[in-house]
Amino acid sequence: MTGATAQIASDKLVDAGILTQITDGRRNRIWQATDVVRVLDEFAAATNAAGRRRMDHAATRR
Repeated sequence: MTGATAQIASDKLVDAGILTQITDGRRNRIWQATDVVRVLDEFAAATNAAGRRRMDHAATRR
């Protein structure tokens, strides 16, 4: 993929609200799919909470 093709694709994703540039400037940019990050964060929080409940339950059974 050429740089121009990648730029066109990323521009379309930005216009659709899927990607957000999280750095300033025109070089070495970083993009983020905010909804994907949110879902991953929610999943991590849920699995961490479930793990803590299992550990708490195991500790009370001793």
